[in-house]
Amino acid sequence: MTKRAVSWFIKIDVEDGPHLSSSGKIDCDAIENVRVQFMKEDNKENTVLVQPSELSMIDFIFIKSDEYGDPKNQLSYRFSEGDKEQDNSDPIILDKDHFLTSNELIKLFKKSPKAIKFTNKTTKNAIVDVVIARKATNG
Repeated sequence: MTKRAVSWFIKIDVEDGPHLSSSGKIDCDAIENVRVQFMKEDNKENTVLVQPSELSMIDFIFIKSDEYGDPKNQLSYRFSEGDKEQDNSDPIILDKDHFLTSNELIKLFKKSPKAIKFTNKTTKNAIVDVVIARKATNG
């Protein structure tokens, strides 16, 4: 199987403070890249199928939107492993870009994002991008 890679770079400039950066490259077997639009004030969960693997096989997740709403009207999501309520993670507010480069952090969700269920309560349409890098086998 041909390996693919995701490279990332973060630069942090603290006013009157340090300038930090971090970068990395994750070798993976598969990359899922999805762009979806959610209509404003939809208030219902919209399921986006993103990948078929187990939580331990995911090494990178990036979720961003062009609209984040405000404290009263938010864009949120839940990871989902199936159709039952117990298959879903707790809701997470997408208040800024979510950028996870460690499987240890990703495992805190306790549910594999085979699907991501988005709810748009903002007053604007939202275009959401999701990138997931994963292994294809347990080996």
